[in-house]
Amino acid sequence: MYDRFAARQALFATASLDELPDQARAFLASGSQDEWTVLPCPGEKQTAFALYGSSFAVLDTDDVNRLASWLFVRWMLSPENQASWVKSTDLFPLRTSTMNLLADYAAGHPQWAAAVKMLPEGKRSPQLASWRVVRTMLGDGFSDMFDTIRHPDLTEGQVPLILREMDTTVTDLLSK
Repeated sequence: MYDRFAARQALFATASLDELPDQARAFLASGSQDEWTVLPCPGEKQTAFALYGSSFAVLDTDDVNRLASWLFVRWMLSPENQASWVKSTDLFPLRTSTMNLLADYAAGHPQWAAAVKMLPEGKRSPQLASWRVVRTMLGDGFSDMFDTIRHPDLTEGQVPLILREMDTTVTDLLSK
């Protein structure tokens, strides 16, 4: 996907935030001088993306381990550690106060900075246990529809069938 977009064999590519560096490397490797950016998804309301990211969980345990867990989470959420985490993962920070420490990072990663600007328009991912599986299945389904190398014989008429199959699969997954 990354190479095809960098080589102008695709008008757009869908990607997760953590895939932006891979796309940037593909442009660099191809020698392309094209400028590219992150855009919201088209539609009546231009939703930038589904917000989906890291979170912390503290398991029920004895008081000593629970306190140690909370102290670790507090340490991890400090602006300095969040800035370091962003630089190593290419994801959003979990605290807005971290943004003050990321000006240099944003300047060197303009697509990430463009995505940050769209955060207010983002939508939360469904708060369902099955969402991880559904999200993966939807990604695979859309990739199959747009991957003309793996599916060169896919016709326009088959797209509604794939969408119906994806809808049925989502319904099945959510009912479990």
